[in-house]
Amino acid sequence: AVEKLWFAGIVVVAAAGNSGTDAPVYPAAWPGVLSVAAVDRDDTVWPYSNRGANISLAAPGVNITTTGFGGDYVSVTGTSPAAANVAGAAALTAAVQPTATGSQIEEALLKSAEDVGETGRDDSFGYGMVRSDRATHVGAPGIADVAVSRVSIAPSTFKTGDVVSIAVTIANLGAVAVSITPVTVTANGRVVATCVSSGTLASGELATVNMTWLVDV
Repeated sequence: AVEKLWFAGIVVVAAAGNSGTDAPVYPAAWPGVLSVAAVDRDDTVWPYSNRGANISLAAPGVNITTTGFGGDYVSVTGTSPAAANVAGAAALTAAVQPTATGSQIEEALLKSAEDVGETGRDDSFGYGMVRSDRATHVGAPGIADVAVSRVSIAPSTFKTGDVVSIAVTIANLGAVAVSITPVTVTANGRVVATCVSSGTLASGELATVNMTWLVDV
């Protein structure tokens, strides 16, 4: 059934499960299904959210306000409300890009996800936190859209005189290639680190630029 939906161009989204294990739950574990994990407002995976190789995306799923029986509003937690967030992002992307196929919408959701766990895909967050504001632009004709995907700073705490390593990952979320422009980091209103890169970034590609900062503020 899922295969028929996928070939018909329909995006299938399912909750990853609420047992807190890596045991596969269906239909989320079927090929072609976007399996969604739940996170809280601090981007921490909900303890009972299932994990595993089938996780595609993560989305808010803790203390989500929604409608209940009798016209009331209720607070719910779990991978089901998280999956609803991803389904909504898919619907919004389809509305902005009405000619996009189901597979193109899936690709847009995965490419535009915010990498909040381990670098790259991992078994807790999948490809990252769903970002409908980014997904709507991926593949859209003529749109150039570059965003910061991840920033890593080491050490995480520092003082005046320390040398800090900064790695900034940028993503081209648009449909056209863009030139890589200088990347700058500011602190207290002034530029403290700059990396001048050359070349282009194709649609959907990521690039990481590395800088150092001698802390003097």
